[in-house]
Amino acid sequence: MGPVAVASCMLLATSLRSMQIWADLRAILPPDLASALAKCEQAAASPVDAMLVTGLSPEWMEAPPCTAFFGAPLAPDEPSAALLTPSGERVGLRVQASDPAGQAAAMSAVGSVNWVHLDTTSEDEWTMIPAENVISVCHSTPTRLAATALTAGHVPGLAFALELGADALVLSPPEDAEGEALWEAGAIARAQRAEREEPRAAGAAAGSEAEGLAVGVVTSVEA
Repeated sequence: MGPVAVASCMLLATSLRSMQIWADLRAILPPDLASALAKCEQAAASPVDAMLVTGLSPEWMEAPPCTAFFGAPLAPDEPSAALLTPSGERVGLRVQASDPAGQAAAMSAVGSVNWVHLDTTSEDEWTMIPAENVISVCHSTPTRLAATALTAGHVPGLAFALELGADALVLSPPEDAEGEALWEAGAIARAQRAEREEPRAAGAAAGSEAEGLAVGVVTSVEA
């Protein structure tokens, strides 16, 4: 396969991403994490892909039930904070979606980190525009976007923005009917994204095989 074909396949591969659901457990103390995570998975009627925490119990530090990310708090006058693995490896950054400096930091980090988390704490601050901007820049790069959704109404826009969508939805544990609806909407969107990616993945595989074929012209025959 020539260089052009390889580049084409790489672009296809980076666009074929399924969507994850992260449980936002930053407000939960380590002894209560198991029950909070169980509540999230019950509301989604399916496993959670990852959890965002500020601490873990000793046993979960050794073997967490799902991928764990530590969300460092934002320091004063800092537009972003690190997103870490339990071992302390920096895998991304978190920014406030409503902060222009944070949005700029997110855009600048695309291509150099695994994850960008666009966070928001209130509906007054929530807006789709920063998410759409980062989604468009992340497309065809190794960087993935995780975005906080506060209500079920936020989910479709984040999951399918620009026909691409965020790579993960970050959802707080359900505390009432609205919280249950948020998790149900997230689980439905994740399933819809998976269904949408299956035929595209099959088409990409077929295309890569076709690109591997070359047509030659015989100009001479030697004995």
